[in-house]
Amino acid sequence: MPEATLIDSTSLLQILERMDSALERSGTICLIGASAIILLGAPTRQTSDIDLWMPETDLPDSILAKAARSIGLDWDNRGDIVERPHVQPIRPGIVQLPSTNSGIWPTGQKNHEIWRGERLVAVAPPPAILGAAKMVVARDQDLEDIAFLVSRRLTNLAAIRQAATYFPAPAGEDALENMSLLEGFLAAKTPRKTDNLGKENTR
Repeated sequence: MPEATLIDSTSLLQILERMDSALERSGTICLIGASAIILLGAPTRQTSDIDLWMPETDLPDSILAKAARSIGLDWDNRGDIVERPHVQPIRPGIVQLPSTNSGIWPTGQKNHEIWRGERLVAVAPPPAILGAAKMVVARDQDLEDIAFLVSRRLTNLAAIRQAATYFPAPAGEDALENMSLLEGFLAAKTPRKTDNLGKENTR
């Protein structure tokens, strides 16, 4: 069985441009997961799907599905065998994010724009929310994604930990419990300072 074609930064931008042209009306989509990480600048990140957080997306499924299918993407194939890139609408359920109040996340921040076309605008939750969402499961790739966000100074451990406290149970508790994994992962990626003789400097 062939593996799914993966989306990288170049192909994701092409997809958004084609979606922009195919849409029947203007609107905003909220990207979460790998596609948001890619548009935030992760140079080598790839994904097989484009996850849309529907509570913060103002276009209906029917319009988005029509546009996606018109450019050769699958729509909402959760549970199916994935053989080509697809757009996945996500609503609260297995995935849990905090609720917003008039577009403001509990962190006090708004969604931030990460791409704009003629009709389509793509936004993403604040990086601390993205990071906390990834800590709920904390797979190796999730830790790599957060390490990228931290390396670009888009967020930090304290902000991610605080964001996790706003998540519904049990997601928030899982994220907080997994923070030690992130701390160890980031510590292992941080080069240790050495003196002129190449010895570790412990001062």
